Amino acid sequence: MRKLKIPLLITIIITIFLALYLSISACPPPPPINPDSVLMVVYSNFNYTGDYVQLTTLGDYDLDTLQSMGMINDSTSSIKIKNGYTAVLYQNFHYNTSPGDENGWKLFVNQDIPQLTNNYDKNLSSLKLYSSKDCPTPSPEPTLSPIPTITPIPTIQPSPTITLEPSPTLSPEPTITPIPTLPPTGAGGMSDSNNNDNTRTMSICVIILLVGIFCILKIKQREL
Repeated sequence: MRKLKIPLLITIIITIFLALYLSISACPPPPPINPDSVLMVVYSNFNYTGDYVQLTTLGDYDLDTLQSMGMINDSTSSIKIKNGYTAVLYQNFHYNTSPGDENGWKLFVNQDIPQLTNNYDKNLSSLKLYSSKDCPTPSPEPTLSPIPTITPIPTIQPSPTITLEPSPTLSPEPTITPIPTLPPTGAGGMSDSNNNDNTRTMSICVIILLVGIFCILKIKQREL
């Protein structure tokens, strides 16, 4: 009997633990959005699934308020909101007013969103819920100054091609005909000999001339 009681006790304990685990882990179905008491529901997963928090009154919901209602910070992935209402979602708690949080994103929502995307998914820390007629107008996005148009650089016209005319061909200078060279005279000894002969001949002629003149003068004297 004791052997039978021990397995039975173990089975009962396991069954109790399984029942507790299933009851804790099971997620409740998404609540309806139609009743007048529910104005907005935020969900932890896409397509309105997962953990959720219902908002039934207008007003401001800071992080501590949402956490007291069961919402975990930075866990929202989809939203349902009743027609005629607008929610302003803030990235940071205290509605982006804490020092250093002023540049956090702010998103206006007036219709159901099955999937928050980009930087909005699982990045919600506070919100404000308004009647659409009382919701403040979203501040326009700053207009970026247009980029100044860059004036194109004027195209430089190609410089005209200068055609160089060929310079006139210079007539060739006349060829100077070389002066014919005189045949060289004889050797140095023969030139000196000719010169001596010429001198002697001249001397003889002069002497003969003087003798002739002298004789003529003598004859003239005798005639006188």
